[in-house]
Amino acid sequence: MGRGRSRSESSSKSRSRSRSHSRSSNSAHRGRSHSRRRGRTRSRSRHRDRRSRSHSSDRETTDLLKLCWKPLKDDSRNFDAWTHLLQYIEQLDETKAAREAYDDFFKRYPYCYGYWRKYAEFERRHKHYDRCIEVYERGVTAIPLSIDLWLHYIAFVKEVVQHQENAVQKTRLIYDHAIEACGMEFRSDKLWDEYINWELSNGETVRAGALFDQILSIPTLLYSNHFDKYKTFVNSNEPDRVVSQDEYNEIFAELEADLRKAVDGDLFVLEEYVDASPPDTMESEEKTSKKICKRRKHHEEVLRIMRTEILERRNKKYLLNEQEVSRRWAFEENIKRPYFHVKPLERAQLRNWRAYLDFEIECGDITRIIILFERCLIACALYEEMWIKYARYVESIGESSRARSVFRRATEIHLPRKPNVHLAYSAFEEKNGNNQAIVIFVIYEPVISFSVHSFMWLSLMIS
Repeated sequence: MGRGRSRSESSSKSRSRSRSHSRSSNSAHRGRSHSRRRGRTRSRSRHRDRRSRSHSSDRETTDLLKLCWKPLKDDSRNFDAWTHLLQYIEQLDETKAAREAYDDFFKRYPYCYGYWRKYAEFERRHKHYDRCIEVYERGVTAIPLSIDLWLHYIAFVKEVVQHQENAVQKTRLIYDHAIEACGMEFRSDKLWDEYINWELSNGETVRAGALFDQILSIPTLLYSNHFDKYKTFVNSNEPDRVVSQDEYNEIFAELEADLRKAVDGDLFVLEEYVDASPPDTMESEEKTSKKICKRRKHHEEVLRIMRTEILERRNKKYLLNEQEVSRRWAFEENIKRPYFHVKPLERAQLRNWRAYLDFEIECGDITRIIILFERCLIACALYEEMWIKYARYVESIGESSRARSVFRRATEIHLPRKPNVHLAYSAFEEKNGNNQAIVIFVIYEPVISFSVHSFMWLSLMIS
């Protein structure tokens, strides 16, 4: 009996512990479930908060962007509003908004080279390299005389093509485009220096010599520095490595008798070398084998005599160029603001530009005249008289299509609200028998009429 009772009590306690464990387990399960639900709720709540904050931030960004655009909707020529918008765009760092802002800005102010750089750098920063190239191309087309913009463009091209086939040819091509566009600009020295140094870094001494030959005949700010560098260049290389083969043969033939008198023995010896310079044609490197070539190593006295002759020839160029620089120096010194700005120029600056243009026109070198007009218009883009003067000059030399292009740039981009240049454009087309004159007058009649009415009202007030 005692043992039965003991077993019964033991069984009862076991069932009790089982029920207690079950209740505890259920309670813990319910607690965990509740905790998970709370966790999910908190997670959803945090997600909603983040989404809400994100939407709120997006709305604020959109509102700020609209606020920056608002004054430009009222007046698209508000330069201060444009700079404020572009400053905000830089902070926003959003591709679509940036492109829209920059593209609209350059429709009105294409001479702002600093903003072309910022636009290109924006695309580069976002790894849109094709877009970056496109922006630089548009920039140097809009303002081809910007040395700074060309140098940044070239630096980017070097970076992009450095591991490509024909990297040297591609880089040389962009340098050549830059030289063609702005190599005659008075402040183009840095471009020339960089191109020459780049050719020398590739071992292309003959090409570097040809570039020196060009710059020694162009009036630039640092003209004397170029000649000093050329002298060092000539005295550091064999004569046949600094001038063309034709000129070398000419000098050698001219001096050979004197050289043989001065030297007892061979004038030079031939030595072999591996031509590691890049090919002239756009072939792949796999197809281009390294060539074993021969070159002359001249006797010391031959070197001295030939180098003297080469430098004497260039010295004549240098002295002629120095005269041209001297004739322009006073005009150049008086250019205080060669870049574009919406602020008015001082009257002395305008007088200097007029006098400088008249001087170049009198000299008669059409290429130099065109370059100077284009330089002038960067600084004087908002002055009707300069555009009209330019258009009339190119018309006078028989280039009516260029004159039309000048008028269109003035009326459609830089001076859409100035009446005199529109009247001059209309008169130009009428003189050339083009019915475009009527179209121009109709399109810009409000501008012209407003100007005429304002003039009449002012005349009445004065009288």
